[in-house]
Amino acid sequence: MTDLISVMIVDDEKLMLEDLSTMIDWEAYGYQIIATAFNGKQALRKYREYHPQVIFTDIRMPFMDGIEMISEIRKTDEKVSIVLLTAYEDFSYAKAAIRLGITEYVIKSEITENSLSELLNRLKANIIKAGKRERYITDRMLEQFFLSEEMTEALLDKLCRSKKAVEDQGVYYHEKLYERAREGHIRSLRSQTATQPASHYAALMAARAVTHSTAEEQLREAVEKGCRKPCPVRFWENVYFARRVERYGASLLDRLLAQGDYFWRMSSEGTLCFCSYEDIDWEASAGAEAAGLKGDELLMYQELRRRGASFLKFLTKIPKEGSAQEVLLSLAEKGLVCADSFVPVRQWQNQDKVKKAAVRQRVNTRVMALSAGRWDIVRPVRKYGPEEWLEQFFDENMILCRETFRKSVQAVSDSPYVLAGEDGKKWEWSWAQALEILRIWEYTGRIRRGYFVEGMSGAQFVRGEDYDAVTGALREPDDHTVWLNGTDPALVWGKVLELPEKCGFLAVAGTAVALKAGKLAAVMERQGRVLRIYDAEDMKEVMAEFVRAFKQGAIYPEQKRLVLKEYPAEAAEALQHAGYMREMKDYVIYK
Repeated sequence: MTDLISVMIVDDEKLMLEDLSTMIDWEAYGYQIIATAFNGKQALRKYREYHPQVIFTDIRMPFMDGIEMISEIRKTDEKVSIVLLTAYEDFSYAKAAIRLGITEYVIKSEITENSLSELLNRLKANIIKAGKRERYITDRMLEQFFLSEEMTEALLDKLCRSKKAVEDQGVYYHEKLYERAREGHIRSLRSQTATQPASHYAALMAARAVTHSTAEEQLREAVEKGCRKPCPVRFWENVYFARRVERYGASLLDRLLAQGDYFWRMSSEGTLCFCSYEDIDWEASAGAEAAGLKGDELLMYQELRRRGASFLKFLTKIPKEGSAQEVLLSLAEKGLVCADSFVPVRQWQNQDKVKKAAVRQRVNTRVMALSAGRWDIVRPVRKYGPEEWLEQFFDENMILCRETFRKSVQAVSDSPYVLAGEDGKKWEWSWAQALEILRIWEYTGRIRRGYFVEGMSGAQFVRGEDYDAVTGALREPDDHTVWLNGTDPALVWGKVLELPEKCGFLAVAGTAVALKAGKLAAVMERQGRVLRIYDAEDMKEVMAEFVRAFKQGAIYPEQKRLVLKEYPAEAAEALQHAGYMREMKDYVIYK
């Protein structure tokens, strides 16, 4: 066996990843590590991209554990060899994984150079044996028709190229029979789908904005889902994270950025995009966008390129005229530098206020800046092709159709990830272009087509792996009340779905919208000053959830109190029940 066997290692502990990767010379044993991942969700994505022959995976990981990941992989691939990395206390999980068809399991603390080399030799022997079995069809033709191995393979290849035969997982079929069976199967799958009301889809999307895990895990998941999407700077902490992270605090984001998995990138238009360090294109030339820099900005940028990541206190002497902090903020605004903390972004947002503040406040701001992590240049990221973007759009929307596609395209059209596709040309972002890819994916069983939601275009697609979960959620929508900011991407009314009659509102930051089972129940406008009710039956529950969300910082996080000045008369009882206090003609709630 001359080709190296491809390997992916999955573990949320960086130290374990490094130890396993460097413990032996993998190539000497006939293996090549082609990918690593820190959780099951990330591993699934890389598995579909790289198709490794062997996977080493931990069990307990955030977002998606090893058991869930193996289960998803085994739905489509029974051949890949999977080695489970366990601790003693994980044996019950290991037994569950064995039922899913793992190849081996090893205890982390007992892994040595010798045991690992023995394991690799066993795996290699099994892979070679399995490869011999795949040659069964070719060998049968050899025996039956007395053809040489080379002639047999050439004949089968010729039949496939002339579209008289089809190869599927090592087995060859008559093309017409294969196509007839495939088309019949696809028609059967399409007929199984049921159409649900638009509100059920709204409930599905709203429910995905509320997750149940630790605050750290919630934030990491939110950043991962928000990657590659430029949004206004204030949007991230005041809208997006506020809703998705229970009792979100600024320190949570600073700690995550300090771990080195993500970084931020601003633009001169006042937007900010989170990027993954894994997506950095290290072969691309950094600094091409800095050609127009002069004076202190040029000096600072060149010094950061030379030094690498540096604390602010070591950069204070570089500028000749302005302060180092001001120069760095100016470079950050141009998308050329960033810090492994979000403090500079917050200071950039508040720089006008700081200039007018008292001396003590300005000093405190400078002290905070000096201790706010390291600065570094922003490096180019690899560009995503159409198929990668479609995968991300499925992650965002669950159902992909003309309306959801356009919404997703609009969100990432200015992303640094989409400047060019694999062919070097900008992707045109047309639904017709996307349909060409989606039809192939349906043909290969990767996605399912149907008319799932009323009010959206007829061509609607769901990933095969998500089909049961999505259709189940559409049949039985979550009936809990969820309050969303008017600009939240989880709010699909007015963005993907047309607003019901008499339920109009402006999708602006000062608007909050209540959804109960996906239906519009109430709207708060003008920063909580105006209340409109659409579902009087559940008014008490709706307003109680609003107060809870406000006090946890999920809605209007910057405000300490809300003064409700306009409201329906019949809402008075519900407001008092929720905790509002009457002050003259107004109702007031404090955080």
